[in-house]
Amino acid sequence: MGLTKTEDAHSTKAASELSAAVWLVYINVALYATCYQLQRPIEPFLVKELGADNAGYGHLQSFFSAIQTVGAPVVGVLLSKYGTKAAFVVMFLASAMSYGILSQATSMEMLYLSKVPALLQHGFLVAQTAIADVTADGSSRTAALGRLTTAYTVGAAVGPALGGWLGASGDYYLGARLAVAGSLVSAALSLWGPSRPSLPLPTSGRKSADATDGTSVCGPGQTASVGAAVGELTSVAIAVFPLLLTKICTSVGNAMYQASMPLVLRDSFGFTESDMGFYMATFSCVSGVFSAVGIKVIADRFQPRQIIRLMLTGMIGGFILKALIGMQLSYVIDADADHIIEKSAAYTWLIITVLGALCAHTLAVVITSESTSLVSVGQRGTLMGIEHGSFSAARVVGPSLGVMLIASNFWHVDAAIAALDGCVLVYWMTLYVCPCPVLVYWMTLSDVQPTKIADKPDRSKKTD
Repeated sequence: MGLTKTEDAHSTKAASELSAAVWLVYINVALYATCYQLQRPIEPFLVKELGADNAGYGHLQSFFSAIQTVGAPVVGVLLSKYGTKAAFVVMFLASAMSYGILSQATSMEMLYLSKVPALLQHGFLVAQTAIADVTADGSSRTAALGRLTTAYTVGAAVGPALGGWLGASGDYYLGARLAVAGSLVSAALSLWGPSRPSLPLPTSGRKSADATDGTSVCGPGQTASVGAAVGELTSVAIAVFPLLLTKICTSVGNAMYQASMPLVLRDSFGFTESDMGFYMATFSCVSGVFSAVGIKVIADRFQPRQIIRLMLTGMIGGFILKALIGMQLSYVIDADADHIIEKSAAYTWLIITVLGALCAHTLAVVITSESTSLVSVGQRGTLMGIEHGSFSAARVVGPSLGVMLIASNFWHVDAAIAALDGCVLVYWMTLYVCPCPVLVYWMTLSDVQPTKIADKPDRSKKTD
């Protein structure tokens, strides 16, 4: 039976409001990324100016990640209880506080203090939850999350370029002051953002956890005990165990790369503040375009399990090539101190770095999309908290490992990451052929069959 004019008008109005709310999330994420990335190309130089060495920079990154490890599950539970709107406002206010302290930091102790408000600084976590709440399972959600990544990379392109340009003028704090203003603007905009969907979501042909009666133990308006919150964290982690394990392992390698890359560019390739900003901005532009177009094409063409294997293979190949090229470049760098020659010789190395990062981008988006389809709507905030908390936990050890490896030679970190990702690929190649005891335990507790991750929904079936 068709809709009446009144019902159709209400449906059109609701869809329009939902679309506007989603675009507001994209805008806020772009602004969040701009503010966050303003200081990123400058921080290695600021740390050096304050008297710390490379190890000090690595310890600072590890401290930041430790703070976020604790904060991510907390934000996830708060998301499940209070919704995305409140979480956005609190997160942006925490970001403004962090940047405000950073803008006054004249010692390493102040830099450490500026990282403490990062306990609640999880903008992408909140944004992913908001998008997952208003999209259907399958490739449509993967595409929406890809567009969210594009929104982030727009800011991640503007932020480093602007921050590097400002830092080149000699003021290492101007970017932080701008970030305070941007965060306060985002906090105000968030008051008009989405909280929880008010209409039934469209569903794909695949039956997801949303179709069940499972709800969060600390949903909106409910009061949850600490024990109930811990129980929910445990049950959600078990439900997505293989995907979560993959994300944790690859996140360690990603953290090693992110911490060591600025130091390699600064010390081995002679990059200045503006050079660093330009490279980071270029990388973000490429990632943004790929996220907007490429991820949906891949998601429509391949099964999720195939995508995971392909992306892992691409990451491993990229890091192996980088290690081989790095071995050759290390001899050139040792023999010639001309930075122009060094940067020219590094172009191939940098291009491979970008291609490998695109594979990592795709892997992360697909894992998030699949994970959200395995839990109920009310548990998605908790899931995002677990994912981001695991990623932050990996970054506690990753930066120190990366800095330690480049102390001997910068290509050693690429070889180590290739080996780590290789272990993850072997895990996925044997996951459904020779299940390990841990996988059997996961399947028993979560009642999730391997085909739920491996198979695409049948879009030929209509849903009511």
